[in-house]
Amino acid sequence: GGSVPRRQADGRPTVVVSMKELDTVFPIDNGQRVVCLAGVGLASLHRFVQEHFPERESHSILGSTFLNPTTAAGVAFGSGGTQMRKGPAFTERALYLKVDHDKFGKRIVKVVNTLGIKGLDNEEGEFESHSRFDGVIRQLDNYVTTIHAGVKTAMKKSNDTFGTKPASATDYKARLCQNGTGVNRFNADTRGCDCNRSEGKVLILASVHDTFPKPT
Repeated sequence: GGSVPRRQADGRPTVVVSMKELDTVFPIDNGQRVVCLAGVGLASLHRFVQEHFPERESHSILGSTFLNPTTAAGVAFGSGGTQMRKGPAFTERALYLKVDHDKFGKRIVKVVNTLGIKGLDNEEGEFESHSRFDGVIRQLDNYVTTIHAGVKTAMKKSNDTFGTKPASATDYKARLCQNGTGVNRFNADTRGCDCNRSEGKVLILASVHDTFPKPT
């Protein structure tokens, strides 16, 4: 989920996971939003939106886009928010894994599903997954397989639970213009669910992001 391995002073092992194969992106809500698996690059997303929804644009079309860093890294590390109408990389809608403790104090891996998509919502919220065949990870994998097979399917839509959560920093413009005592814009902004500014503390599998009307 965007972590950069460094020398560990506490002796813990380092695990590097490649997300290069998780490079699928698909639209929802008539192109108003897109779902990016963890390996989707910003430039790849930009080209996808340009091709399929030419009247709209993705969040990041400036800065380090030419390096094609992943959308998941943007969420995990944060971004500056150079455009007031878009704000920094942010979403409350994602699928990720986190380490937690059960009632006996044993470390376990939990699945967190806040994608908020109809058909990918058999399991929602935070849970310890026991569902091998109809759980959200298998559902998402099956849907992506269908896309790669070229099968025509109806575009998915947001649901009425987590689908109402923001998939971008919709309050950024108003927040930036506040004249208060606090700092309105800073890179270490950890608001939102765990995946935002997680820096490797969770493993992002997929995330939902708004697209934006092109300026006229």
